Amino acid sequence: MGWLVFKILAMLWSLTFLFLPTAEAEGAYDDALKIGCVTEVGDERENLIYRHYYRSFIEEIAKYTDRIYEVTELTPTEAADALATGRVDILFPAEKDFDENLCYSRPMGLNIVALFSRDTETRFSVRDMGTLVGATVGLLPIQETDKILASFLQEKGLALNLRYFFRHDELTAALASGEVDLILDTVTRAVKPAKHFLSVGQCPAYAVGHQAKQDDIKGLDEAYKRLWQNDPDYVSMRRAAFQHSEQKKFAHFTSEAAETIKNLPPLKIAVYGEEAPFFLFGEDGTPTGIFPDIMTELEKISGLEFTYVRAYTYEDAKHRLRMGEADLLLDIYNNDPAAADLGYTAPLFVQEWRLIGDKYQQDAIETSYRLVLPTMSASLKLFMAKTFPKWEIVLRPTAGTALDAVMNNEADLAVLEGIVLQTQRPLILYPELHTVPGDSIRLPISLAISPRQPPILQEVLNSAIRQLSPEAREEIATRNIMGHRPPLSVNTLLHHYPMQTGLVLGLILLVIASTGFLYHHSKAAKAQRNALRERNMHLEDALESIIEANKARDSYKQMAETCPLTGILNRAAIQRAGEKLFQNDPFPGHVHALLIADLDHFKEANDICGHQFGDKVLKEFAMVLRQVVRSEDLVGRFGGDEFIVILRDIHAEDAAQVAERINEAARHIKSKVESQPQITASIGIALCPIHGGTYEELFRAADRALYEVKEHGRDGYVVNHTKI
Repeated sequence: MGWLVFKILAMLWSLTFLFLPTAEAEGAYDDALKIGCVTEVGDERENLIYRHYYRSFIEEIAKYTDRIYEVTELTPTEAADALATGRVDILFPAEKDFDENLCYSRPMGLNIVALFSRDTETRFSVRDMGTLVGATVGLLPIQETDKILASFLQEKGLALNLRYFFRHDELTAALASGEVDLILDTVTRAVKPAKHFLSVGQCPAYAVGHQAKQDDIKGLDEAYKRLWQNDPDYVSMRRAAFQHSEQKKFAHFTSEAAETIKNLPPLKIAVYGEEAPFFLFGEDGTPTGIFPDIMTELEKISGLEFTYVRAYTYEDAKHRLRMGEADLLLDIYNNDPAAADLGYTAPLFVQEWRLIGDKYQQDAIETSYRLVLPTMSASLKLFMAKTFPKWEIVLRPTAGTALDAVMNNEADLAVLEGIVLQTQRPLILYPELHTVPGDSIRLPISLAISPRQPPILQEVLNSAIRQLSPEAREEIATRNIMGHRPPLSVNTLLHHYPMQTGLVLGLILLVIASTGFLYHHSKAAKAQRNALRERNMHLEDALESIIEANKARDSYKQMAETCPLTGILNRAAIQRAGEKLFQNDPFPGHVHALLIADLDHFKEANDICGHQFGDKVLKEFAMVLRQVVRSEDLVGRFGGDEFIVILRDIHAEDAAQVAERINEAARHIKSKVESQPQITASIGIALCPIHGGTYEELFRAADRALYEVKEHGRDGYVVNHTKI
């Protein structure tokens, strides 16, 4: 008894030391390298862009060093003082101005060099660079930024009065007092009253600290070098995303462009076909759809005005361009000699076309040679022929007839627009067909310009297109897709409401059959006709009430048990189903399996590309899981980017095969940004009864296996082996 008491007291003593903060732990925290990260540089959108770029960049570098980095977000006003007073050890990003008291890292990213005006300035406009002529620009004698400004002025043919200052506070004071009209500075150093007017170039970003922190700077350099060696795509991906986000600030109109905009009459856009939700003419002749909405945004940006003229065919539309009866045409650039006289803008919109087949065709482009499309213009035909030079292209008038061609073995694959698949949902009537995961065709739609228009119109339109953000285009597309209402018809009912239509038809047939049955029996039993008719009416009322009650019950049950985004079981529903399944032992020689699948790099994709793209990835991965497993298996979303798959009565080795198929399918989920890390899946597997007999035991075992996958590089699977 005394020995037991002694053991309990010893255990309590150990726990006391375990939970008390030790000097070693406090020292490790105190030894953290304090990095001041300049991120609060403007409005909320700019702050978000710079926070994603600079702070996440430092945190990624921290993975490759033994030091703890404590990151503090600063405004440009706070930055210099924070470094001078020792509030932070290192400042990032900074410019290399060759101060002898400071030491600098190697270049670790980009900074934006821009012209800044006062908040109240109204003389200068990005819509007319001629407004800058003769303006006085204040700047610091920094070689890198001087070269950038000189190159910009030479390229634009601008003459500005340059005045140099040797201290940054003097530069800011000169702008505030009106001594200079504009100042040249980097975005992360400019302070009020400076207002970001126009970006003129990019310069390297450095980490800077006092000479006493030289070893820490070298440590950053070494960690940055290791980042390049271990993840060479990360830096280029971050840089591409940053440049993409900032491109709007580089767009402007020259004096010649501004004069052209002022003198041009409304530009006529030739339209040769209508297809919802891309382009439709309303009853009053007003155009609606994705493309008219995009052109409306370009009107706001550029000051141009657009009208629309109808053409009979694509060839007729191009003829109108050459004759001067139209000025612009939505078209695909193909480097076609026959269109050499036309000018083309940068892509205005990118249409995604999906390959559709009757089986999983991972190597479809190499193995199939018959491709069917629903409709085609000459430029689309040329684009497809160049994209698939070995393929035979088969034409059909509609999406339905194109899918029929695949079903009848007249073609190997069909190609349909992704937006058409969302709005018209033609695959509902073809359960044997599905989209080929990972394979899609991106079709860039540009504006073809009439040869009768001045060449500078191409520059004007391109500058306006650059200022149209990807988020704005995506919002326009989403708004039109969600607002699209197909005309009421039998075909629409079958495509959009197949279950409801089938139920109504079934009820109609049931009523007809019941009425016929009662009619024939009423002849043989005239005496009971009235009674039977009255009972039949009560029966029909009761049947309708039961049907409505069942529909309501099923609807509420489905809403309670499914994830609204992906359509699969939610967390609570998958747990209940798993608990019920694991109460029953598997067949002899079989096991039940619980898989936890987690998407790798999903957060980065979601941060860079937006929540709408993240939702699209989650829905596509959920569809992949449902295609991989059997009908009797269970698929659910645990939360965030984590999914659960429960396999019923399988051989143990089959669970690994299912995981391999999920890994392979996940790798085909396309990223929105080419330099972004590939989205993959990490999978942990637990087997019943080997690793446990309850849902909780199997979930913990699978979670441990998932952690092991994450620790060893992701993109794979592990079967928990703690009890094997």
